[in-house]
Amino acid sequence: MTFLQYYEKRLKLQLLRAELENIKNNANRLKATDFGFGEFKLTVIETVLADIYTIIADNQPLLAVLDQVRNLCNIVNGRLQVHYIVYASANTNKEGLTRGIAGKIYTECSNIVNLCDQAFELLASVTNS
Repeated sequence: MTFLQYYEKRLKLQLLRAELENIKNNANRLKATDFGFGEFKLTVIETVLADIYTIIADNQPLLAVLDQVRNLCNIVNGRLQVHYIVYASANTNKEGLTRGIAGKIYTECSNIVNLCDQAFELLASVTNS
């Protein structure tokens, strides 16, 4: 029974990698558009982290990077909400307001991409051990 649970957790590491790839792709898409696409969904990552914590608990750098990814995704989600509200409002300075928000979203999405790349490297060390 223990072996099966361990094997299942190893498969969830692959799911975590796939979800980070999805987040990275979403961040790149947001950087390349005028922010017309959705938001970051973190449910899968949060669920998987709870399931595989015993495997990655000793890897503090990985946990720190994953925490940063989640925090930045939440920040971008909040900024996107503000962006959509401003864009839909009757405000006459929409372009100025949305340009400032867009610049911050671009920077944060660039950071998310870099953090996902770091997470891939750190995950490789866990999956290869």
